[in-house]
Amino acid sequence: MPWYAIALGSALTAGLYQIIEKRVLLKEHSLFFLATSFFLMLVLSLPMLPAGQVSAISATMFLYILIKCIFAVALFVFCAKAIKHMDISEFGPLINLSPLVLLIPAVLFLGERLTLVSTAGVLLVVLGAYVVELKDGWRTPFRKAAKDKYVHFIFLAAILSALSATMDKFILAKSAEIGVNTFFFYNRLLIAVLIVGAYFLFRDQKLTDSLKVTLKQSFWWILIASALFMATDYIYFSAVAVPVALVALVIPLKRMSTLVMTVFGGGIFKEDNLIRKTIACLIMIVGVALIVV
Repeated sequence: MPWYAIALGSALTAGLYQIIEKRVLLKEHSLFFLATSFFLMLVLSLPMLPAGQVSAISATMFLYILIKCIFAVALFVFCAKAIKHMDISEFGPLINLSPLVLLIPAVLFLGERLTLVSTAGVLLVVLGAYVVELKDGWRTPFRKAAKDKYVHFIFLAAILSALSATMDKFILAKSAEIGVNTFFFYNRLLIAVLIVGAYFLFRDQKLTDSLKVTLKQSFWWILIASALFMATDYIYFSAVAVPVALVALVIPLKRMSTLVMTVFGGGIFKEDNLIRKTIACLIMIVGVALIVV
């Protein structure tokens, strides 16, 4: 299967995952949702060990994956907190800011220059973000960007997303030591350990008490979300691992997930201004593509 078809498959499952995540977070605490779902993902991944699909890795490679997983955990926490308190049709387009965020240090500190095409991409991403928040007058987007902490969380998530994607490509495409299955398993293991550890560290409520409530009202949704996330990661890693697949092209294709979130998620939750937000999302996806080509 062509790598671009694989990347589009990842976009579909990612969009569906975040729609279900939004549904669960209407009832559950974000950190508990993450701890429960990633623990389930680890359990579902354990059969890979006796099946011989996971290889031993060096200490250096383990450290690389750990760094990547720390970026990913912080990304998931910021995204979960933002998506819990924002319209999903608002969250979806704004997360497309990550390639723009990565471009800023490249220009300021690495001496890279914007081409005419990439400059057009930057302007489209900024325009799309502006259109998303254009509600009560032309000043509204500026006020929200300055004062809304959940928009700030999205900016932080955008930075972490760019860093995480860079580490994925570095580990999978630049090293012959590790394959997709091994990388996938160690991601499940380390992310689960980090997030469950964070839950115990930052939550006062006992895990057993929370678990009883969740098992009654949200377990099956969390299980479906966990399966979708695992599918998303495995498909995405498979696309990134293809030598001819540039991560700069995989990312815009995966960003199609934001269109799924905006159109279908916004419709499911009966959110306002879906046409405007969908147009903004399309503008930003085109902009992302122009930035990274």
